[in-house]
Amino acid sequence: MFKYYLVIVLCFFSNMLYAGYGTGEIKRFYAGGDGSVYFGLVTQLPNTCSNWSEHFKFDALTSGGKNMLSVLMSAKLANKRVYVWYTDSSNPGTDQTSGCSGNAISILLNIGIQ
Repeated sequence: MFKYYLVIVLCFFSNMLYAGYGTGEIKRFYAGGDGSVYFGLVTQLPNTCSNWSEHFKFDALTSGGKNMLSVLMSAKLANKRVYVWYTDSSNPGTDQTSGCSGNAISILLNIGIQ
């Protein structure tokens, strides 16, 4: 019984581990040769940086990444806004000229269509 309650508590607090959350319209996205997908929203969300208009990245080679890519493409084609959950950038508020590199971009954790 203790394990059951522990799982419930961990699930509840795991939602609080997401550093950032927001919604917006997809501006553009592209897939890199290493399986990474980069994308940006029309309006930059808090605690992100902008590397040539990309604010988020994720690994599309995993099963979860493939699902997120499917949602991202569907939302873009349907011109729908998306909900995003992400980690904070290591250089928030910067761009490619002031410290936002591919390693500083926020990591996408979850995505949904609004």
